[in-house]
Amino acid sequence: MLAKYPEFRIVLITMKDGSRWEDHKTSSRIFVQVLRGHIWFHTPHGDFDLHTGGLLALDPGILHSVDSLEESAFLLTLSAANR
Repeated sequence: MLAKYPEFRIVLITMKDGSRWEDHKTSSRIFVQVLRGHIWFHTPHGDFDLHTGGLLALDPGILHSVDSLEESAFLLTLSAANR
């Protein structure tokens, strides 16, 4: 956790090559910014191929999973949806 406030949080996530985060969702709006590596971000609305420098915003409540295609690091920002 890099920053934690009532209205948002910023988390540094690292993933090993070939690792996966299974389906989950949050009540927050999320922003994913890839700092290093290559990830596939999956949602019911489509898949997003994100490389270093890639950015994705996702509305609250959307089911998603993440696959790391190589050793990767990204910032995950969670913002309260009702603010």
